[in-house]
Amino acid sequence: MATKQKTKLDSVRPNLKKLWRLKKYKAALDMLLQEMQAGTSRRLYVWISETYLYMKDYFKAEEFALKAKSFPYEDYYTDKEIARHLGDVYYKMGWMYFLDKKHQQAIEISKKAVEIDESVIGGYLLLGQIYYDMEEYEESIKHYNKGIKICPPLVAKMVLKKKELSKVDYLSHPAVIKKLKSKILFSDLYLHKSYSVIELNTPEEARALALEALKFLPEKDDPSEINEFLAFCNVDIDYYYYNKGRSCIKKEKYKEAKEILDKGLKSVNYPIGCHVMLSDMYDCLNDHEKSLDHANKARDNAALRSMVGIGVEKEDLSHMYALVSACRGNALKELKRYEEAKEAFHEALKHAPPDEDMGYVHEELEELKWR
Repeated sequence: MATKQKTKLDSVRPNLKKLWRLKKYKAALDMLLQEMQAGTSRRLYVWISETYLYMKDYFKAEEFALKAKSFPYEDYYTDKEIARHLGDVYYKMGWMYFLDKKHQQAIEISKKAVEIDESVIGGYLLLGQIYYDMEEYEESIKHYNKGIKICPPLVAKMVLKKKELSKVDYLSHPAVIKKLKSKILFSDLYLHKSYSVIELNTPEEARALALEALKFLPEKDDPSEINEFLAFCNVDIDYYYYNKGRSCIKKEKYKEAKEILDKGLKSVNYPIGCHVMLSDMYDCLNDHEKSLDHANKARDNAALRSMVGIGVEKEDLSHMYALVSACRGNALKELKRYEEAKEAFHEALKHAPPDEDMGYVHEELEELKWR
């Protein structure tokens, strides 16, 4: 009887795959349930579970996967293969809960997915996204790190000979890199980790992670999301050094401020905030030529950012142009270039967002009326 059932199931498989390919899942399920009347098997339970998975009935998929797991081993589907399938069921069930904003259920079921089979790398990505959504960024990073750590050795086992496994750095081996780039998952782990990292006010680390995401992005995939985030990181790094420099200038620690801001200039494409703070610092030191020089560089970089698309949201650009123009106006006034100073201050008012407090610019213009 077992032999007859086994032989018949061998003939069922091609029809089943065809029905799956045509997305005729109900017909596939009816065929499999009919086969169950002749006897059950581990293979049949797995196929029914897979069909329910296609139908997005995750609870039924789990039910039959567990039946397959408890069924005595035949010559199809090892315990490891069933664990991988069950892990996939739990991973997709986790996504269902996550999309419904049921975070705790999503966490519990996603953890079951990676506990059953650590090769369900998507489970680590999902856990990271769930914790990110809950604003638990450090916990989110832990799960991304697990995925990033586990993925390369798993891929190496697929593409390298056994004797090579202990002798190479996986992430520098061309075959491993090629395999990692064949799917978006590894790139996504780095990118989503960078989203969590930047929330912890470490924009340079976030940028480094986004560059890794770009490195492992499959060639067929669109890099625009990563490039947009890199641009955002660039702006954030500029503000980071701007604020650190500003804090030092307030305490009159000018040497330390210059070191910080010079470092910022080297770290950022088209820096604006760093030049603005250097302009302020030299103004405090009564070196108005240098103050104007940095204000002009800030203006030029603001224009370049606009051209290349870095930090180009309308409100951000307006604020930047207003800030830079006011900075130039102040330096020009101190150099007694009053007409140019007036033009710069008027430029600041022109670009200032409606809710921006520009009282100090009006005061400067009022004073310049008598010059």
